Amino acid sequence: MKVAIVGGSGYGGVELARLLQQHPHVNLTQIISNSQVGTVFSEIYPQMTTIIDEQMTDLNLEKLADDIDLLFLATPSNVSHQLVPDILKANLKCIDLSGDLRLKDPALYKSWYNFETAAEAYLDQAVYGLSEVYQDQISEANLIANPGCFPTAGLLALIPLIENQIISTESIIIDGKT
Repeated sequence: MKVAIVGGSGYGGVELARLLQQHPHVNLTQIISNSQVGTVFSEIYPQMTTIIDEQMTDLNLEKLADDIDLLFLATPSNVSHQLVPDILKANLKCIDLSGDLRLKDPALYKSWYNFETAAEAYLDQAVYGLSEVYQDQISEANLIANPGCFPTAGLLALIPLIENQIISTESIIIDGKT
């Protein structure tokens, strides 16, 4: 599978690139970083020397649509929701690592993330990327909203207990700190 990463020069993008390079069925073809165009990835991250020695590029959706099977968005909050409409119009499959597409109700973005989503028309298409629960929907989706760390930890612990009626959903409290 040929993939590219938008936001490849940030912490999440670097770690994603490292993981993807180790996967036997993935070919990381492009690392996209508008702030680092032309810079060799391993010059910024010397620990990646001999692993990824490619130049970072700018975002060109038309070219990507012809070259890759899947696009990862490893952008900061309040960026990917602005890119998604054009990404989907280019018929690209996309996994967003930010929180920009996790909520189905557009009104909640203002209170939780302090911005109004530009992808309101696409929120219904975004499949919540908790693979242990939504594997079938994920395999068919063009847009996947990767879950955050706190919801993942809570849901993976709670779902078997709820499904087996071991606990009531009316008394669950999760107190997580980071």
